[in-house]
This record gives sequence, structure tokens and C-alpha cells, in this order.
Amino acid sequence: MLIRDLYDTPARPSATPRGDTPPPPDYLPGEYLVRFRPQAVQSALTETQAGPTDPTPFAVARNSNGWALLRHLKDNHGLRAAEAVYADAPPGMSLMAQSLNRMARLLAQSVVDVGRPLDKGYTVLRFASGAGTAAAVQRLLSRSDEVSHVEPVPARWLSAVRRPDARLNRQWALRSIGLFGARLPSAHKVPVAVLDSGIDRHHPLLPPSVVTHYDHDGLSPDDLEGHGTHVAGTIAALHDNGVGCSGIANCPLQVWKVIHDRPAADGRRYVSFAAYLRALAAVGTSGARVLNLSLGGTARSQTEAALFRRLHAADVFVVAAMGNEFEIGNPVEYPAAYGGVHGIAAVDELDRRAPFSNTGRHAFLSAPGANILSTAPGAGTQDPAFDVLSGTSMATPHVAAVAALVRAAHPDWSVQQVAAHLAGTARAAVGQRQGRRSHAFGHGIVDLARALA
Repeated sequence: MLIRDLYDTPARPSATPRGDTPPPPDYLPGEYLVRFRPQAVQSALTETQAGPTDPTPFAVARNSNGWALLRHLKDNHGLRAAEAVYADAPPGMSLMAQSLNRMARLLAQSVVDVGRPLDKGYTVLRFASGAGTAAAVQRLLSRSDEVSHVEPVPARWLSAVRRPDARLNRQWALRSIGLFGARLPSAHKVPVAVLDSGIDRHHPLLPPSVVTHYDHDGLSPDDLEGHGTHVAGTIAALHDNGVGCSGIANCPLQVWKVIHDRPAADGRRYVSFAAYLRALAAVGTSGARVLNLSLGGTARSQTEAALFRRLHAADVFVVAAMGNEFEIGNPVEYPAAYGGVHGIAAVDELDRRAPFSNTGRHAFLSAPGANILSTAPGAGTQDPAFDVLSGTSMATPHVAAVAALVRAAHPDWSVQQVAAHLAGTARAAVGQRQGRRSHAFGHGIVDLARALA
């Protein structure tokens, strides 16, 4: 069967960026995800004194090849920091190091303090800007006997655009997906994981009964972007609250903050890749049944892809934003394009493709993503805060919430069964033939009423 029989023809994107804002980079400059060979690290360990800031009583010996590699990188290539990815840090401790001695201990920690063999040795190395060429650093690391894997850290960013006036909208999206009139099952036993910019822990519509787990991984506990609070509110803000904003599902949320507190040189806040990898690994053992990722980037990562295979094996239903770059080339973005991840596109109030929404063969479903009203940081108990955002970031949590309700109604269904059911009950968007998958809309617009009928 030909591809054109399976997919509608996608619209042609504009090749010219809108405005003078440069597109985000494929990779974060000067950052590499490196896996040091666990056996090489283990054989080079020397026992040392554990302390309050160095809980592991081991370090890589100064006469070892591992120490020599770190020193060479620091002296000749501008290595300025290392971060262990999967090691456990005591409360209040950092897994980041800048001095050579501390890097040696951190390298030991990345092996000694990690239980799962496949996760041992992973470290993010950060180099000063302008310190040599990226190709030279990557070539040196890839040729080292101490290293089994190296890849540049892919850039990941949030897929949302702020709209300043919340009065533009009164949750049209809930009507669009058929929430009103649907009989909703209890989703109290279906945790939904959210990896994002954090959450406003004091918002009255997102109390501890809703946000049952929050891990900010040494970052500020505040949601400095407002993005994560908005996404969480779409999924599970308290119902019938009398203030005009409700979430879709009554599911518990497990939230991990994975966005840097400080903007990069281009003004954007990017994903802290080490914190993000730790969070993905944690979701697989947290009991979460659904994972929402309203973020993405144009470069793929072998390490990231392996974690999604692990999540799929753990029966976690993963949804991810398709991206908002249609008008600047319509690139394929990850993690939405990985196998086992369900890419979500955005539609507007008239069931048309939102102008910013990326398209592609990997689109699974679409959902409301234009002018979405939800919770925002800065709330007081007497005056809850709300905001209107647009983006595939806003579409994705609609599907996450519907998936949680479907899993609540059918607790024994696998990821594949949930996906098939959501695809089969979706309704056609404007210009899409019912039952035909398209690059712009996937199987169609998610329909909660039909999914629960």
C-alpha cells in the first residue's frame, strides 16, 4: 500500500522564519553526554574520606587514565563542569562539579552510586564557550578508551506562545473534546507524570491532593516560566471550583522540573538534559501510567531514545508535543518522533490546524492548542491566577488527560490498546476525511466523549 493512500497530503510550510528571532539550535553549545566505561572507572577507584558534600568514599585515582582525561579536557579544551546523570544525591546536595578533584569523585559516583548496570557511567560534560571546536572535543572523547559513548546534548525547549489576556478565552477546548456531558470515571489510581518547568505549589487549584509528587532536582522550586503550571492545570486542576477554570481528569500528578532557571544567551530557557534524563528514568519506576512532555527539539539522542524504549516496556503511555516551528521549516522534533511516543499536534477553535503546529508522519492525534486558558503561577487563595497560552504544548496535556481517563475505565489495557482506542474514536478535523490519518492531524482530534462512550 502506498504512503499516499495512508496519509493526507501535508500543507507546505513557509521557508522563511517569521520576524527576526533566530530558530533555536539543534544542540546546546559546549555540552556532551558521555558514558565512561564502568569497568574502567571501577578499576581506577581509590578509597578516600567521605564528607557532607561528597557522600561516596571513592574517587578516580590521580594516576589513572580517567583522571588524566579529565585534566586534559580541563587544561586544554575548557572543561568547566561535570554532572553525574543517574547517581543519587542526598537532599540538598548537587551532582554538579567544577573543580578537578570534585569531578573525579563525581565520576566515581556515576558508577558506584548507580544500581542499574545500563545507567552506570553517564555524565554530562560542559565546556566554556569558545574553547576549541566541538568536533575536536567530540573526536577526543570518542577515541578515548575510557569512554564507550559520546553525543552532543540535544536542545529541548517548551512549545508554547504567551497570550496576554485571559479574557480571550473561557475553556472552549473542554467543549471541543466533548468533556461536558461525558461520564468521567475516577482516575485516582492513574498517576500522570509531567516533565516541565515546574509548578506553582501554592495554587489553590493544584493542591497536594492533586500534585502528589514534585521533584525540582536542585533547581528552584518555583515555576519561572508558568508553562508547567499551565500544563498541569489542563490535565487535573480541581473541578467545579467556581472560578471558571477546570482540569479534565481527577488524576494525581507527578511533576518533575527539568527546565534551567537561568535563560541561555539567546534568552530561552532550555531543558537541563541531565535532570531530564534522571526524570525519565524515575517515571519508569514511579507508577505513572501516562507521561506528558510538552517540550521538544530538532536533534535526536541515542540515550534519550533508549529511555523511551524502557518506558514503553514499563507500559507508560507517552505523549509529546509536535513542535511550533511549522513556519520556520516544519522540522521533525523529538521526543515526539521516537518510536513508542505519541506526537500531538494543535488545532484552533474552528478545528483547523493551528498555523504554528508542526506536521509529519509521526503525528498521532491533534487537540485544542490555540488560546488555552489554564492555571498560572502567582496565585493567592483569594485570587487564583490564570493565563492563556498557545502551542502544541497546550494540545498535548488534553490528550494526556483523556488517556488517563481511558486507562481508568480500562485498567487492564496496554499502551497499544489505549492508542488504538484513542485513534479509533478521534473525530476528523477540517479538511480531513474521517478515518484517514494525516500529517497535520494524525488520526484526528481527540474526542473524550466518544472514547468513554
